[in-house]
Amino acid sequence: MNMNFKDFLDFFKLPPHTLFALALGTGLILFLPDSIISKLYLLNFRNNCGWVISLIFIISFTLLVTILIVKVGKKLYDKVLYKKLKKKRIKYLKELDKVKTQAIKEFLKEEDQTLTLNYNNGVTQQLLHMYVIQMAGSTQPAYIEMDNSMPIVYFLQPWVSKLIDEDEELKAKFYGKKGK
Repeated sequence: MNMNFKDFLDFFKLPPHTLFALALGTGLILFLPDSIISKLYLLNFRNNCGWVISLIFIISFTLLVTILIVKVGKKLYDKVLYKKLKKKRIKYLKELDKVKTQAIKEFLKEEDQTLTLNYNNGVTQQLLHMYVIQMAGSTQPAYIEMDNSMPIVYFLQPWVSKLIDEDEELKAKFYGKKGK
């Protein structure tokens, strides 16, 4: 059986469940007592090919541990990024000027949190740029009126109302002293 380097590299591309099966199988062959291995008629196989079995076990186990570390690390990294983003969003909402605050208040008054705003308005563009609002659809009819305004329906991003509901200072700012 001739094996070239490309075939060896293909081993590293196996999915995690296959690597787990290889690690488990080779681990059992290597570490089970001789009495059990002899009942499975694998004692001569383990004695003759033990170095190959060991190599497969070490590589598959190492790859599994690496995959686990990367996945856990990515989860932790994403969690840290989310916390930073949430902090920045709260800070942004707390530092909004009166005009943008009033625009968000108008969205919050609506049951479905949608409003028709002028696309060419600076406040609309700033809120759109910061992902506070979003167009309610990409196929809206655009009517350009005589004053160069273009009314389009927007909705308030769900994260905005969620953060406002979770933070007392933001509740006071957007709903008044009573809250929602």
